Amino acid sequence: AAQVTALAQRFAGPLQAVELFPGANTGAGWGAPPNPEAYASLYNQVQAQLQSAGLPLLLVGGGLQPLSTQAANGDLPDLAFLQRLYQAGAFPAVISVQLTGVADDPLAAPRTGQPVLRHYEEVRQVMSSVGQEKSVIWITAFRAASGTIQASGVNSANGQVQQNASLYQVMAQLRSQLYIGVAFYDSLNPLSIDAAQSALIPSDMQYHPYTGVFRELIGQNGGTTFVSRYGRSKGEGIDKPRP
Repeated sequence: AAQVTALAQRFAGPLQAVELFPGANTGAGWGAPPNPEAYASLYNQVQAQLQSAGLPLLLVGGGLQPLSTQAANGDLPDLAFLQRLYQAGAFPAVISVQLTGVADDPLAAPRTGQPVLRHYEEVRQVMSSVGQEKSVIWITAFRAASGTIQASGVNSANGQVQQNASLYQVMAQLRSQLYIGVAFYDSLNPLSIDAAQSALIPSDMQYHPYTGVFRELIGQNGGTTFVSRYGRSKGEGIDKPRP
Protein backbone atom coordinates (compact mmCIF):
# COMPACT_ATOMS: atom_id res chain seq x y z
CA ALA A 1 0.00 0.00 0.00
CA ALA A 2 2.85 2.37 0.82
CA GLN A 3 4.55 1.59 -2.49
CA VAL A 4 1.44 2.28 -4.57
CA THR A 5 0.76 5.48 -2.61
CA ALA A 6 4.36 6.65 -3.18
CA LEU A 7 4.02 5.98 -6.93
CA ALA A 8 0.74 7.88 -7.08
CA GLN A 9 2.25 10.86 -5.26
CA ARG A 10 5.46 10.92 -7.29
CA PHE A 11 3.80 10.56 -10.69
CA ALA A 12 0.53 12.39 -10.02
CA GLY A 13 -1.13 13.09 -13.35
CA PRO A 14 0.75 10.81 -15.78
CA LEU A 15 0.03 7.74 -13.63
CA GLN A 16 -3.72 7.20 -13.74
CA ALA A 17 -4.13 3.49 -13.00
CA VAL A 18 -2.24 0.61 -11.39
CA GLU A 19 -2.93 -3.06 -12.05
CA LEU A 20 -2.37 -4.75 -8.70
CA PHE A 21 -0.43 -8.01 -9.04
CA PRO A 22 -1.49 -9.08 -12.55
CA GLY A 23 -1.89 -12.83 -12.81
CA ALA A 24 -2.88 -13.10 -9.15
CA ASN A 25 -4.68 -16.38 -9.86
CA THR A 26 -1.33 -17.96 -10.78
CA GLY A 27 1.70 -18.79 -8.68
CA ALA A 28 3.92 -16.87 -11.09
CA GLY A 29 1.84 -13.71 -10.76
CA TRP A 30 1.19 -13.90 -7.02
CA GLY A 31 4.63 -15.21 -6.04
CA ALA A 32 3.10 -17.95 -3.90
CA PRO A 33 0.12 -20.32 -4.14
CA PRO A 34 -2.78 -18.04 -5.20
CA ASN A 35 -4.94 -16.85 -2.32
CA PRO A 36 -8.06 -14.85 -3.30
CA GLU A 37 -8.78 -13.94 0.32
CA ALA A 38 -5.29 -12.53 0.86
CA TYR A 39 -5.54 -10.67 -2.44
CA ALA A 40 -8.90 -9.19 -1.40
CA SER A 41 -7.36 -7.98 1.87
CA LEU A 42 -4.43 -6.45 0.00
CA TYR A 43 -6.68 -4.77 -2.54
CA ASN A 44 -8.91 -3.22 0.13
CA GLN A 45 -5.96 -1.98 2.16
CA VAL A 46 -4.30 -0.34 -0.83
CA GLN A 47 -7.61 1.21 -1.89
CA ALA A 48 -8.22 2.56 1.62
CA GLN A 49 -4.78 4.14 1.79
CA LEU A 50 -5.19 5.80 -1.60
CA GLN A 51 -8.54 7.23 -0.54
CA SER A 52 -7.14 8.38 2.80
CA ALA A 53 -4.35 10.22 0.98
CA GLY A 54 -6.83 11.79 -1.45
CA LEU A 55 -5.13 10.26 -4.47
CA PRO A 56 -7.44 9.69 -7.49
CA LEU A 57 -5.58 6.61 -8.71
CA LEU A 58 -7.67 3.86 -10.31
CA LEU A 59 -6.79 0.50 -8.76
CA VAL A 60 -7.31 -2.28 -11.29
CA GLY A 61 -7.85 -5.73 -9.83
CA GLY A 62 -7.03 -9.25 -10.90
CA GLY A 63 -5.04 -9.45 -14.10
CA LEU A 64 -6.94 -12.71 -14.45
CA GLN A 65 -5.33 -15.32 -16.66
CA PRO A 66 -7.56 -18.09 -18.07
CA LEU A 67 -5.99 -21.49 -17.58
CA SER A 68 -6.17 -24.75 -19.45
CA THR A 69 -7.39 -27.93 -17.76
CA GLN A 70 -3.73 -28.79 -17.09
CA ALA A 71 -3.25 -25.94 -14.61
CA ALA A 72 -0.32 -26.67 -12.32
CA ASN A 73 1.62 -25.32 -9.34
CA GLY A 74 -1.55 -24.57 -7.40
CA ASP A 75 -2.83 -22.11 -10.01
CA LEU A 76 -6.54 -21.32 -9.67
CA PRO A 77 -9.01 -21.02 -12.55
CA ASP A 78 -9.62 -17.31 -12.98
CA LEU A 79 -13.41 -17.56 -12.64
CA ALA A 80 -13.12 -19.39 -9.31
CA PHE A 81 -10.54 -16.83 -8.16
CA LEU A 82 -12.89 -13.96 -9.07
CA GLN A 83 -15.84 -15.55 -7.25
CA ARG A 84 -13.79 -16.00 -4.09
CA LEU A 85 -12.45 -12.45 -4.42
CA TYR A 86 -15.99 -11.11 -4.32
CA GLN A 87 -16.92 -13.44 -1.45
CA ALA A 88 -13.96 -12.07 0.51
CA GLY A 89 -15.35 -8.55 0.21
CA ALA A 90 -13.26 -6.92 -2.56
CA PHE A 91 -15.18 -5.25 -5.38
CA PRO A 92 -12.79 -3.59 -7.86
CA ALA A 93 -14.39 -1.06 -10.21
CA VAL A 94 -12.20 -2.54 -12.95
CA ILE A 95 -11.46 -6.25 -13.34
CA SER A 96 -8.53 -6.89 -15.65
CA VAL A 97 -8.11 -9.96 -17.84
CA GLN A 98 -5.03 -11.07 -19.76
CA LEU A 99 -5.77 -13.00 -22.94
CA THR A 100 -2.52 -14.36 -24.34
CA GLY A 101 -2.19 -17.36 -26.58
CA VAL A 102 -5.93 -17.69 -27.15
CA ALA A 103 -7.46 -19.78 -29.92
CA ASP A 104 -7.18 -18.31 -33.41
CA ASP A 105 -10.92 -17.98 -34.05
CA PRO A 106 -12.12 -14.73 -32.40
CA LEU A 107 -15.75 -15.88 -32.63
CA ALA A 108 -15.20 -19.26 -30.94
CA ALA A 109 -17.65 -19.78 -28.08
CA PRO A 110 -16.27 -20.14 -24.52
CA ARG A 111 -15.46 -23.74 -23.63
CA THR A 112 -13.90 -25.40 -20.62
CA GLY A 113 -10.13 -25.72 -20.66
CA GLN A 114 -9.67 -23.90 -23.96
CA PRO A 115 -8.74 -20.18 -23.68
CA VAL A 116 -10.68 -18.20 -26.27
CA LEU A 117 -11.22 -14.50 -26.86
CA ARG A 118 -14.86 -14.61 -25.77
CA HIS A 119 -13.78 -15.80 -22.33
CA TYR A 120 -14.57 -12.22 -21.32
CA GLU A 121 -18.26 -13.23 -21.51
CA GLU A 122 -17.72 -15.78 -18.73
CA VAL A 123 -15.90 -13.19 -16.62
CA ARG A 124 -18.80 -10.82 -17.13
CA GLN A 125 -21.29 -13.48 -16.00
CA VAL A 126 -19.45 -13.83 -12.69
CA MET A 127 -19.45 -10.04 -12.25
CA SER A 128 -23.17 -9.83 -12.99
CA SER A 129 -24.01 -12.69 -10.63
CA VAL A 130 -22.84 -10.58 -7.67
CA GLY A 131 -24.42 -7.34 -8.84
CA GLN A 132 -21.26 -5.79 -10.28
CA GLU A 133 -22.83 -4.69 -13.58
CA LYS A 134 -21.42 -1.17 -13.19
CA SER A 135 -17.87 -2.49 -13.02
CA VAL A 136 -15.97 -2.86 -16.29
CA ILE A 137 -13.42 -5.21 -17.78
CA TRP A 138 -10.02 -4.15 -19.05
CA ILE A 139 -8.14 -6.48 -21.40
CA THR A 140 -4.69 -5.50 -20.16
CA ALA A 141 -2.83 -7.97 -22.35
CA PHE A 142 -3.88 -9.45 -25.64
CA ARG A 143 -1.36 -11.36 -27.70
CA ALA A 144 -1.84 -13.68 -30.62
CA ALA A 145 -0.79 -17.28 -30.18
CA SER A 146 2.94 -17.83 -30.61
CA GLY A 147 4.07 -17.76 -34.24
CA THR A 148 0.86 -16.38 -35.77
CA ILE A 149 2.30 -12.94 -36.62
CA GLN A 150 5.15 -13.31 -39.07
CA ALA A 151 6.63 -10.62 -41.34
CA SER A 152 8.55 -13.04 -43.53
CA GLY A 153 8.72 -16.69 -44.47
CA VAL A 154 6.99 -19.13 -46.77
CA ASN A 155 3.55 -17.94 -47.92
CA SER A 156 3.92 -14.95 -45.59
CA ALA A 157 1.77 -12.74 -47.85
CA ASN A 158 -1.26 -15.04 -47.55
CA GLY A 159 -0.57 -15.51 -43.88
CA GLN A 160 -0.49 -11.78 -43.25
CA VAL A 161 -3.85 -11.30 -44.97
CA GLN A 162 -5.40 -13.87 -42.63
CA GLN A 163 -3.63 -12.42 -39.59
CA ASN A 164 -4.75 -8.91 -40.49
CA ALA A 165 -8.37 -10.03 -40.84
CA SER A 166 -8.24 -11.98 -37.57
CA LEU A 167 -6.70 -9.14 -35.53
CA TYR A 168 -9.13 -6.64 -37.02
CA GLN A 169 -12.01 -8.90 -35.96
CA VAL A 170 -10.54 -9.18 -32.46
CA MET A 171 -10.25 -5.43 -31.88
CA ALA A 172 -13.61 -4.63 -33.46
CA GLN A 173 -15.21 -7.33 -31.32
CA LEU A 174 -13.65 -6.01 -28.11
CA ARG A 175 -14.58 -2.45 -29.02
CA SER A 176 -18.23 -3.35 -29.50
CA GLN A 177 -18.62 -4.63 -25.92
CA LEU A 178 -19.70 -1.64 -23.83
CA TYR A 179 -18.52 -3.28 -20.61
CA ILE A 180 -14.94 -3.55 -21.94
CA GLY A 181 -13.25 -0.24 -21.22
CA VAL A 182 -9.86 -0.71 -22.85
CA ALA A 183 -7.75 -3.33 -24.61
CA PHE A 184 -3.97 -3.37 -24.93
CA TYR A 185 -2.15 -5.27 -27.67
CA ASP A 186 0.72 -6.83 -25.77
CA SER A 187 3.22 -7.56 -28.53
CA LEU A 188 3.99 -4.41 -30.49
CA ASN A 189 7.77 -4.89 -30.26
CA PRO A 190 9.47 -8.24 -29.57
CA LEU A 191 10.87 -8.83 -26.09
CA SER A 192 13.35 -11.32 -27.54
CA ILE A 193 14.31 -12.99 -30.79
CA ASP A 194 11.93 -15.84 -29.97
CA ALA A 195 9.07 -13.36 -29.44
CA ALA A 196 9.65 -11.62 -32.78
CA GLN A 197 7.21 -13.95 -34.53
CA SER A 198 4.28 -12.58 -32.52
CA ALA A 199 5.27 -8.89 -32.77
CA LEU A 200 3.79 -6.26 -35.07
CA ILE A 201 7.15 -4.49 -35.39
CA PRO A 202 9.92 -7.14 -35.47
CA SER A 203 13.55 -6.29 -34.82
CA ASP A 204 14.25 -5.75 -38.51
CA MET A 205 11.57 -3.00 -38.55
CA GLN A 206 9.52 -4.82 -41.18
CA TYR A 207 6.10 -3.56 -40.11
CA HIS A 208 3.28 -6.07 -40.16
CA PRO A 209 0.37 -4.77 -42.31
CA TYR A 210 -1.90 -4.74 -39.26
CA THR A 211 0.10 -1.91 -37.69
CA GLY A 212 -1.71 0.58 -39.94
CA VAL A 213 -5.12 -0.74 -38.92
CA PHE A 214 -4.04 -0.76 -35.28
CA ARG A 215 -2.87 2.86 -35.49
CA GLU A 216 -6.18 3.84 -37.08
CA LEU A 217 -8.19 2.09 -34.36
CA ILE A 218 -6.23 3.90 -31.66
CA GLY A 219 -6.69 7.23 -33.45
CA GLN A 220 -10.46 6.83 -33.34
CA ASN A 221 -10.41 7.25 -29.57
CA GLY A 222 -9.46 10.91 -30.02
CA GLY A 223 -12.86 11.82 -31.44
CA THR A 224 -11.48 13.94 -34.29
CA THR A 225 -11.14 11.31 -37.00
CA PHE A 226 -13.36 11.16 -40.07
CA VAL A 227 -12.53 7.61 -41.11
CA SER A 228 -14.92 4.69 -40.78
CA ARG A 229 -15.25 3.50 -37.20
CA TYR A 230 -14.78 -0.15 -36.23
CA GLY A 231 -17.26 -1.05 -33.54
CA ARG A 232 -18.39 1.69 -31.17
CA SER A 233 -16.15 4.25 -29.56
CA LYS A 234 -16.33 4.26 -25.77
CA GLY A 235 -16.89 8.02 -25.88
CA GLU A 236 -19.94 7.84 -28.09
CA GLY A 237 -23.47 7.86 -26.72
CA ILE A 238 -25.71 4.92 -27.41
CA ASP A 239 -28.74 7.08 -28.15
CA LYS A 240 -29.34 8.26 -31.69
CA PRO A 241 -29.46 12.05 -32.06
CA ARG A 242 -32.90 13.41 -32.89
CA PRO A 243 -33.35 15.63 -35.93
